[in-house]
Amino acid sequence: MNDERRVTVLISSHNLNELYLLASDYIMIHKGKIIDSLSHSELVAKCRKYVRIKTNFLPQCVAVIEKELDIYDYTVVDDNTVRAYAFTDEPEKISQILMEHGVVIRELSVSEQNIEEYFLAVTGGGDNE
Repeated sequence: MNDERRVTVLISSHNLNELYLLASDYIMIHKGKIIDSLSHSELVAKCRKYVRIKTNFLPQCVAVIEKELDIYDYTVVDDNTVRAYAFTDEPEKISQILMEHGVVIRELSVSEQNIEEYFLAVTGGGDNE
């Protein structure tokens, strides 16, 4: 007989980094409404390391990222920012290829979003206070 049981505990906290270490599933509530529901593995995927690329040449940047670097795991954040989830240990490779193809880079950095930053992003950040 398998005696393994799953225990569900509801914890409400503003200390999100501690919850990240403890919980297996997350429901994010803002102003009384559920705004996101995800598993720990889904949250880990959203909070992973990425190369942040800012450029005024977004269409060209995306084309080079796909065709020359074979990166399809990326997100376009706004009109001039891309998050690429590859080459995080060698961002200079991305920089070099983009520059070789005439894409001017305004900013390039390696970042990692934590759970608090993710929560602020899905709630609209300080704009909703």
